[in-house]
Amino acid sequence: MRDGGGGGRDIKVNEDVVRGASEQLISAASVLDPAGKSLPGLGNTGEAAAILGLILAGFAEVGGRLSMESETIGTAAREAVSATADADQRAAAESLLIKGPMETKQ
Repeated sequence: MRDGGGGGRDIKVNEDVVRGASEQLISAASVLDPAGKSLPGLGNTGEAAAILGLILAGFAEVGGRLSMESETIGTAAREAVSATADADQRAAAESLLIKGPMETKQ
């Protein structure tokens, strides 16, 4: 867990939790996408075919959007965790260079 270091409010983030959630979102997108492409046919539904077709088309559209957004949010979260970890490592290294390894900030 990392504490923010700059001015203003500190944000505490459990990187493992965010990383796990991002991977789950990306994984869900990979499951949703093929599911939307495998909708059942209308078969012999008679007069209900038109309305059932519209309903299934709506499900397919929403599923496609959900898949895309799930992957987009998961990727953004993964990149944010990586960027935060990199920034924290740089800040820690700079602190050691400025203060020296035996000194601590007050």
